[in-house]
Amino acid sequence: MKRPTSVTVIAWILIVMTVIMALASLATLDKTLNNPEILAEMEKSSIPVTLQIVLSFAGALITLVAGIAMLKAQNWGRLVYVGWGAIAVVIGLFTSPKAMVGLDAAILVIFAFFLFLPQANAWFSGSEAGNEDLPAVEGS
Repeated sequence: MKRPTSVTVIAWILIVMTVIMALASLATLDKTLNNPEILAEMEKSSIPVTLQIVLSFAGALITLVAGIAMLKAQNWGRLVYVGWGAIAVVIGLFTSPKAMVGLDAAILVIFAFFLFLPQANAWFSGSEAGNEDLPAVEGS
């Protein structure tokens, strides 16, 4: 069975964006921790700064692994992505500006919608089920 385009696009968006954001975070970590204004904002959270940083990098690793797993038709990849995404939104309520949390939640809902369409379900289950919903293409 051919991988649904939506799964491919979502997985690659997750992989590429996660790598870019992790590299950018690593590159600016020292500046972030030495900037009194940023540090003061981070300290306002009920989550300690060190834990915020650890969760950020752990989340990047989890998302990267989930994206790769989705490309390989591993059902646990999409479940981990959606589960971690929901946890990250909740954590974001305590650590991030509310507008960013809303954007993250919207992206999660949109991606989850496409990751659980019948064609995606068939891809992740390894079956041909779900293809009956697709229109037949006549050959010429």
